[in-house]
Amino acid sequence: MTTALRKERQSVSDLMFHLVCVTKYHRSVLTAESLALIENLLGK
Repeated sequence: MTTALRKERQSVSDLMFHLVCVTKYHRSVLTAESLALIENLLGK
């Protein structure tokens, strides 16, 4: 895997993942089970 670093004037970043939650419907998007899965995947 190649790493493409984003270089700004005062920072350098490496985006590893991007999570988007669509808020079209007014209901809970992330349940306790899905939050636990995300935390497990991220290693927290």
